[in-house]
Amino acid sequence: MKTISLTFLTFFSFFSCLINAQESRLFMPKKIKQAYENNTRSFDGKPGENYWQNTVDYTIKVSVDVANNELEGSESLVYHNTSPDEINMLVIRLYANVFKKGSPRANSVKAEDLTDGVELFDVLINGIKIDLTSRKSVMRRGTNLFLSLDKPLASGADLTLEAKWKQKIPHYDGREGIIDSTSFFIGYWYPQVSVYDDIFGWDRLNYTLQTEFYNNLANFDVEISAPKNFAVWATGILENPDKVLPKEIEKRFIKAKTSDVPIAIIKKEDIENGFEARKNTWHFT
Repeated sequence: MKTISLTFLTFFSFFSCLINAQESRLFMPKKIKQAYENNTRSFDGKPGENYWQNTVDYTIKVSVDVANNELEGSESLVYHNTSPDEINMLVIRLYANVFKKGSPRANSVKAEDLTDGVELFDVLINGIKIDLTSRKSVMRRGTNLFLSLDKPLASGADLTLEAKWKQKIPHYDGREGIIDSTSFFIGYWYPQVSVYDDIFGWDRLNYTLQTEFYNNLANFDVEISAPKNFAVWATGILENPDKVLPKEIEKRFIKAKTSDVPIAIIKKEDIENGFEARKNTWHFT
């Protein structure tokens, strides 16, 4: 037994030294290597000579039904294919489908937050309505919707997509949800085009309540309608403060833009005195 053990250890030590002596390089995934060879990326982290990114322009109108914990909206988007490739399909992210019954999730959710997912209807690509029941051209998988294109989107060409949808707002206490009857935090709420890049093509990863996001550069023109006793904060520029904010609150809003000290725009006493927006649609870009 001693001889066998010693022989094994000696062989193992020799074999380990042989490996270390022969190989000291760091291996690179094949697709990453191809990106360097194609000059879309460079070793110093700067964009390569042939770098590109596809972009999207969104126009969205959405309303929040506080009484029924629902969100309903419509959107029109223009997708710009600046890649050198013909694109044969679109991948649309429906993040709220993470709460759909049967969807894969990395975190547990309460039974009352399980839904039938995003109710999607009236989807048009370049003005042509898509049959969402077609198994040939439409596939749903987790939080992703795959739409086959009848005609490939050529390099340098644009595509328009229109859609209407409805979804429930969960009580989930993570990145989005109903905090209480007075406060809603709604994070991932609109059908979004996934990323098509120079390494993997379409990003097909599902949202599972833990993953972060890999998004396109995009422009947004968004109108959010809510009850008048609610204020709406969102990423971007509020384009109509003079239409939605009461005069005194609008003055604070304007002052806060150039102030070196924090300014409370909507104060506790405003709420206690019955805050009400002058108009119930908030416009952000």
